[in-house]
This record gives sequence, C-alpha cells and structure tokens, in this order.
Amino acid sequence: MSRCALCDELQKGKHVAYIGKHSFILVNLRLLKPGHVLVLPKRHLEAFDELTEEEAKEIFDVVEKCSHAINKVYSHYPIIVVNPKTKRSESHIHIHLVPTDYGARDYIAKIENLPYNEEAPSEIREIVREEIAKAMEEG
Repeated sequence: MSRCALCDELQKGKHVAYIGKHSFILVNLRLLKPGHVLVLPKRHLEAFDELTEEEAKEIFDVVEKCSHAINKVYSHYPIIVVNPKTKRSESHIHIHLVPTDYGARDYIAKIENLPYNEEAPSEIREIVREEIAKAMEEG
C-alpha cells in the first residue's frame, strides 16, 4: 500500500472520476452531498508549494473543467475549498469541490455570524492589504 488513503484510492481507481498526467479527481469518502469531489496531484505532496509549475497549472485547469462538469450534472457550480494543513484529514494536498447554489459569502457569513454583504470601510481594506502584502513578501 502507498503512503496515504488518497494515494491508495488512486491505485484502486474505484472512486476516481478522472486521471490526468499530474492530477486526478476522487469522489470524497465523506460526501457532504452528491457531487463532492477532491482534485489532487498524483504525487503525494503535503504542501502546495511543492507542486511543479506544470502540476499546479494542470490542477487548476482540472478544477475549472470539473466545476463545469459539476454544474452540468448537478445544476450548480461548486464552492471550492482548500483546507489548511492543520484541518486536513489526510496530509495529501487536495481541493474540495462541492456543488451548491450558495457561494462562499453565504457560508462564511452564516457560520461565523458575520454581515452578509456589508461594504468594508476603505481604511480597513487598506490595513488588510498592507498586512497581506507584508506577509507575502516575508514568505
């Protein structure tokens, strides 16, 4: 057997919906609802910065193509979620696609009890921009 359950699933192939050169689509073991899939690199990687440029491009191309397929089958585009390393049930990096007629704003506002569509003051947006820009420069 391989290093993780997700790698094992690729080898078994039973729940694999698509296999590309560098990536694959797997029906999630713990379906939130029908159509919930994962897009993963074929290589077992634990961080997105380990992807080669070619792997990263293919993964995001597959996410785009799968989004259209999910809409075709389930009449809803998916919400797309990348869990941080500390929230993953498996160390193998993956991207969740879950069909929904709601968007990220709907879920986050409801779960975190935040205003649904309140415009942020420019000063707050500037602070966020500065903080993110600084963190990106620091790596």
